[in-house]
Amino acid sequence: MKKLSVVIAQTGRQVYEQILKVLGYSLICSLVLAPMLLFMNIGLAVICFLLLLFPLLSGVFYACHLQLSGEMVTVRHIVEGLRKFYVRSVAFGLFLTLFILILLSSWWYYGDQGNTLHFTIAVFQTYFVIMALISQLYTMLLIYREQLSIFQAMGKSVKLFLRYPLYTVGAFLQALCLIFILAVTVVGFLGLFFGMFGYYLNLLTANVLKESEPQHDVKPIPAEG
Repeated sequence: MKKLSVVIAQTGRQVYEQILKVLGYSLICSLVLAPMLLFMNIGLAVICFLLLLFPLLSGVFYACHLQLSGEMVTVRHIVEGLRKFYVRSVAFGLFLTLFILILLSSWWYYGDQGNTLHFTIAVFQTYFVIMALISQLYTMLLIYREQLSIFQAMGKSVKLFLRYPLYTVGAFLQALCLIFILAVTVVGFLGLFFGMFGYYLNLLTANVLKESEPQHDVKPIPAEG
C-alpha cells in the first residue's frame, strides 16, 4: 500500500496537471452554494445546503474518477454524477449531519452539568462520533466505484476502516489539514477545495481497495492518472 505522503504527492500532481478542471469543478460548486449562505435565512440555507452539498460532491468525485480513468470529462459528467447518485448522497449527508447533531447536543446538555461524570459521557460520545465519521471516509467513493447502495457502501467503508485503522485515521487528519490550508484564504477554498478533495479521495480509495481486494473484478483507478 502506498504511503499517505505518496497519495498527497499524487494529488498535488493531478491538481497541477488538471488545474483548469480543478478550478472548474470547485467554482461550479461554489457558485451554486454561495448564494444560499449569503442571501437565504439560516433555516432555509441549512436545508438547501444539505440537499445540494453532498450531491455536488458526488458529481465532482464521479468526474474526478472518470478523469483518473483516462476519460475526457466535461461539466456534463458532474451533472450526470449528481443525478445518478443524488438520493444516496443526500441520505449520506443526512447521516453525517445526524452524528454531528448528536455531538453538539451532547456537549450542550452534558457540558452544563458541571460534574466529572457528565463530562466523561460527553468525551466518550465525542470519541464515538469522531470514529463513526472517520469510518465513513470511503463511503461516497464506494457508491459509484462498485455501484453499492448507501448501506452497503457504509458497511464496506467501516470494514476498510477496521482493516486499516491507522491508515484511515491518518488520511482523515491529512484531509483536515488540506481543508485548513485552503480555508486560510476564502478564494483558495472556493476555487480549489472541491476539485482537490475529489482527486485526493479517489486516489486514497483506489489505493486501499487495490491493497485489500487485489482480485476484485472492479478495475481500480490508475494511481498515476
